[in-house]
Amino acid sequence: MSLPEMVLTKYVDPKFAPVDALGLRSDELALIWLRDQESNWFNDAGGKDPAPIEGLECTLLDLPDGDYEIEWWDTRQGVATAVTHSTAEDGRLVLRAPKFLRDIAGKVRRR
Repeated sequence: MSLPEMVLTKYVDPKFAPVDALGLRSDELALIWLRDQESNWFNDAGGKDPAPIEGLECTLLDLPDGDYEIEWWDTRQGVATAVTHSTAEDGRLVLRAPKFLRDIAGKVRRR
């Protein structure tokens, strides 16, 4: 069996992804943190401000199917900035982060 051609759309090798994604999960809650790699002490010291990140999607795996609420947090201000909703299908929950600068955190709970 051979695969003569494969087209990958919107693919970014994790070695070159511009945003770090970290998370923790329990049966009741998932916490995620998305951080722009350009937001670091070296760029801050050099006066280079990172650009806003928008249109970012990430997928959480192995979650029970169903509806979820995602509460997005500005980590620098310590306040919730948005609430979005998504539906897990086949154990995959696609999250669409709101536009952010530097980093953003998300609290994911099943509804």
